[in-house]
Amino acid sequence: MLVLLAGCVQLPGSDVNDCGTDWSCFTEAVDECTPTKVIRTEEMDGMSLKLEAEIQGKGSVAGECKVRIHPLEVNVPEGSVDDETKAALGLISFTDMICSMAPSAITSMNLSPADLEKCEGSLADILKEATPAGSQQPVQEPSKSQDQNKNQSQDQNQAAFCTKDADCPTDHTCDNSNCISNANLNKKKECESQSGFWDHVSGKCQITSICEKDTDCPAPTLPCPEGMEWVNPVCTNNECVAAYCKDKPASNAMSGSVILGFPNAYFNFKTGLVSDDWNVEHHIGNEPWCTDEPGLCGNWVATTATALDDMTTPPTTGYISDSAGFEDCQHAPLNKVLVFKLDDGSYGKAIIHSDDYSTDTSGCTHTLVMDYEYPM
Repeated sequence: MLVLLAGCVQLPGSDVNDCGTDWSCFTEAVDECTPTKVIRTEEMDGMSLKLEAEIQGKGSVAGECKVRIHPLEVNVPEGSVDDETKAALGLISFTDMICSMAPSAITSMNLSPADLEKCEGSLADILKEATPAGSQQPVQEPSKSQDQNKNQSQDQNQAAFCTKDADCPTDHTCDNSNCISNANLNKKKECESQSGFWDHVSGKCQITSICEKDTDCPAPTLPCPEGMEWVNPVCTNNECVAAYCKDKPASNAMSGSVILGFPNAYFNFKTGLVSDDWNVEHHIGNEPWCTDEPGLCGNWVATTATALDDMTTPPTTGYISDSAGFEDCQHAPLNKVLVFKLDDGSYGKAIIHSDDYSTDTSGCTHTLVMDYEYPM
């Protein structure tokens, strides 16, 4: 099941290539992490698993893609599993996860426990419980009471089955054969009031309904976890794709204009500060070359874009220091977006609007006026 679930990925979006059910079309887009979606069905031991897949773009690690895995349907042979397992599989279509995965892991349909650690979402929570990497439980002290242990176990598994309240831990209620905390019971009621479905397995609200356009899908009202925000549902194939929470944009986002000249020739994307000291951490260095074009040091690649807003996805190759193996310096063009790859795998972008080139008996100076944004 883990290998099957790793085979496809889906994330709502509007500017994506739709491959339908053509897997080869999808795999052609993997190397560049081009936004692309596909539907794939896998058969194993009589079980049929249908997944919708879409690549969102670059992952959190250089060379990986950000993908969302969303099972659509699981069919099992009659009598092959017990009723509880069948009920749990019926909930799988209300789960998903977003992963950062290497292209080879996607095309091979193989998700290792290490890959799983780079996934987040209700589906990831379930899979981590079922794999060695995610099944390590806290060691319980012998002095704990049976009820304390029961509470801890229930916190790890929202989907414990029950027939009455007494089957559940303290501060939990038996709701439709599932133990649910009293706090989550109130959230479940609000979820259902918004035409949502409460997923007992993940303990989260999933919004889904029939629709003709995006505005037909009810927007969630429950809060996301701290540091995250809702991505509203979208209407796909006349069905509202569930809303989900994503990380908020980095609070340390930097943008603005900067002047690099002499002696303040060094710039740090993360702080937005210039310095006259080469030993201070920097990502751009302005060289005092006696040439018509300015010389910039750092790990950058020039693009054909002429405005920062036109460059949204970092190039995958061409960075000057990657090929050199050290901090290289090369002539930089004016009025072209330059993308810089930082040591931590993040990216910044800048564009030189003007270069005041001057010479005197002490040497040459390029005074550059640049706009920049970080991260991209």
